[in-house]
Amino acid sequence: MALASKEAPPFLGFKAGDLVLVEPLASDTCAGSEWWMGWIIHVDGGARDPRVPTLFQVADCDTGLVRWISADEATRLVLSGLETSNVVDFTSERHKRVS
Repeated sequence: MALASKEAPPFLGFKAGDLVLVEPLASDTCAGSEWWMGWIIHVDGGARDPRVPTLFQVADCDTGLVRWISADEATRLVLSGLETSNVVDFTSERHKRVS
């Protein structure tokens, strides 16, 4: 079933810093079928239109493992009452470790 012109996929509005719930695609045998949560740290655009996100680099909240996922594997989580002053910004230069 095709999407109506008014309906856009939810991942179009995702940006670095968003918390997402990831459901691995059934065709991705190495990822397993377990859902997991992570923070988007990078958004990669498509070849036809770089403004349309197709891949996200996501840091797993439990393990810290950074993985690339397809945009359609992600669902944004909205946490009511979350104070943004208590959230570490993974995209900020000042929080990156200098070696």
